[in-house]
Amino acid sequence: MKPNNDPGSSLQVADRYHTHWKKAVIKYSPGCRDFKQALEKNRNSLLRIWQSYTRQVGGIGRLPLTDASFVAPYLIGFHLSNWARVYGTFIRAQSRGLKLPTGPGPVRLIDLGCGTGAASQGALIALSSPKGDIDFELELIDRSRYLIEAAKSFVNELWPKTQTRSLNKSLEHEATHKLHRVWQSRPARLNVLLMSYVWNELSSNPRTQSRIISQLHSWSMCKVPTWLVVNEPAAEAGARKAIALRDHLVEEGWGLAYPCPSANFCPMTSAGRDWCYSEFTMSKSPEQLATEKILGVSREVMGSASYIFLNPAAAKAYTKTKNESVVVGFPREGERQLLLTCDGEKLLKGKSVGSPLRGSLA
Repeated sequence: MKPNNDPGSSLQVADRYHTHWKKAVIKYSPGCRDFKQALEKNRNSLLRIWQSYTRQVGGIGRLPLTDASFVAPYLIGFHLSNWARVYGTFIRAQSRGLKLPTGPGPVRLIDLGCGTGAASQGALIALSSPKGDIDFELELIDRSRYLIEAAKSFVNELWPKTQTRSLNKSLEHEATHKLHRVWQSRPARLNVLLMSYVWNELSSNPRTQSRIISQLHSWSMCKVPTWLVVNEPAAEAGARKAIALRDHLVEEGWGLAYPCPSANFCPMTSAGRDWCYSEFTMSKSPEQLATEKILGVSREVMGSASYIFLNPAAAKAYTKTKNESVVVGFPREGERQLLLTCDGEKLLKGKSVGSPLRGSLA
């Protein structure tokens, strides 16, 4: 598949980042000297996590990920692909006009349900300046102290100047709720909330979802510019839950920088079998290919229901540089392959040219 010139095509993992990923896998695989040994040692746990993720929404949340033995298989099976989805979301939004606001203070990243930190690491790479003149603060929140420890190891090695804090609590814990109020009262250049594969995992816990909605309502009124980055599964059940969250946040006053051309009610909601998600491609290493062989998959194109929301303080400083329609599907009419696009108000069918990715500009 050769996509058109799209910022989500052929994402590259920097050598230094990939090297640390391998080191982390080996570190959390006792007795292993190299990645090949670690992959074999973690084969059964890797398959268990993968099956829980693919067979049932919220399945990963039922696994004992607070156990140190699950860190390596989680890193092997999910970390780099999740990183790519978040990083790809950022670079697409940046190509359409999303920029860091000017002004003093740090860029504060808040990784909710951080796991091994793939989302915040994708944000750090996408938002860092070549001059190194941006101050970052990072807050990692997860119920597993071992996953937090792994996430910190990436930051300490690759972004040592970043001020990193962590909270080893669930997202519904009162300590987490209090931290939201503290962050909202502190000055910053920008707040970036990251929820990567969190919302659907909480689908069986409406109390926690309700608490997060309450927190996001408070963030919408925060005077500091705030972005909310959401990445959820591309399969229909997960993507439709993400669309429902999108429409709720739009009603709350959040704007959109990606993927939608506007913050209108989503036309895909009433489009029958269609649902919206983004696609990204990634150049894969031999280690990733070996992992996919065990899983019995080929992630040539990675899907994700990806969004970047802007609270009113951020939205008023944002101007889209491109207002073209976005690719959302490829319906068939008889023997013809068509291109389905969204202009923010309605869905349009046209001739498909090349091999565009969902979420790219038409």
